[in-house]
Amino acid sequence: MEIVADRGFGDKVPASVWEEICIDMAVAFGRGDFGSGARQSIRRLNALAAASFPPGVDDRDELPNQSVLL
Repeated sequence: MEIVADRGFGDKVPASVWEEICIDMAVAFGRGDFGSGARQSIRRLNALAAASFPPGVDDRDELPNQSVLL
């Protein structure tokens, strides 16, 4: 399992946190629990992003917020 984050985000989060999220996701996937394993990891990543990059007063969404299954 690997999470690829750009330097601006990756440098703000300790490597141990990235590793923990990957391990938790791999464990969930190993149980066949793909949906909730992915959602839990995405929620954790969202919380990290919000803490690292709090929105400004005039910020707006530039990209859609819906997940896309490829």
